[in-house]
Amino acid sequence: MIEKKIKEIYDIYSVSSFEKQISNYLQDAYASYGYKIVRDNLNSVFFNKDNPGRKKIMLAFPLDEYGLMVREIEDNGKLRFILLEDISPLSFLNQRVNIITRNKENIKGVIKADVKFAENTKSTISEDDLFIEVLLPLDDLKERVNIGDLVSLDSPFFENENFIMARSLSQKIFQYISISLAEKIRDKTYPFDLYIGGISQSTIGFRGTKTATYVIRPDLALALTSFETNASSPKIALGDGIIVGKYDKQMLPDRKLLSFVESKFETKAYLGLRGNDGSFIHKTLSGTPSLSVGLATANITTANEVIMKTDIEKLENFLIDFLDQAQEFLGV
Repeated sequence: MIEKKIKEIYDIYSVSSFEKQISNYLQDAYASYGYKIVRDNLNSVFFNKDNPGRKKIMLAFPLDEYGLMVREIEDNGKLRFILLEDISPLSFLNQRVNIITRNKENIKGVIKADVKFAENTKSTISEDDLFIEVLLPLDDLKERVNIGDLVSLDSPFFENENFIMARSLSQKIFQYISISLAEKIRDKTYPFDLYIGGISQSTIGFRGTKTATYVIRPDLALALTSFETNASSPKIALGDGIIVGKYDKQMLPDRKLLSFVESKFETKAYLGLRGNDGSFIHKTLSGTPSLSVGLATANITTANEVIMKTDIEKLENFLIDFLDQAQEFLGV
């Protein structure tokens, strides 16, 4: 079962700007296989199969989770918050959350609205309608929680034979895959310089995407990302295997790289508005041929994202096969 390998990753909260713990965890995992470690000053972390002077390939994914920040503590104990990303407030209604205090405590709560939904057909909810109800006496709350504390979604990790359901799989699953890749490609030799790892402050504003790209300066990049199954067009579904991003509001993929991947691998296309790391890698420096690839995920930005386990295996195999053939694209 995957749960045994991913549980440690899952238990590390990593809301944007709070990625140091997951970054250090991944660094230790990569270093255990003997890799050189490359970091930027925002806690992005990559393992490097060092091949100095050769062209560089970068496989990148987010370290940071979707989250909130406490903006006001009302006298009645309600915690008002701001969203750290442009996400519908409906994604957070009635969700469990975990408040990460300045003393690094984890305090549990739930996001609520003063609406009797069983009696009210209200269908629009704004950020101002919502608050966090904390499972603490009022005096304890005011002593332990501060304005500016970060808040992550919270839910138990669920796995059965076919599916995984949990918070932040859009980030956590790629962190898991990167460790698996570190093990599986350890004894391979490539005619290029390879970097695989996670970018801090990526999900929230793509800030680390720029700094990590400047540190690595890749000649080719794959951005590993989740693609939403809900209301997708063209339709994608759990179990579809490798998904390739063909459009978002920040990026059109490199046509040569897209053709290379589509000619050699079975993929499905995705068109959407949400950007990903590839949306910014491709226009950093003098321009980097980039492509977003990943797997189908249901309920993105909620505490109950769902992926299919066969898709994880297919993505791992695709990445290994892509690296085996990437020299053809690079001309090395």
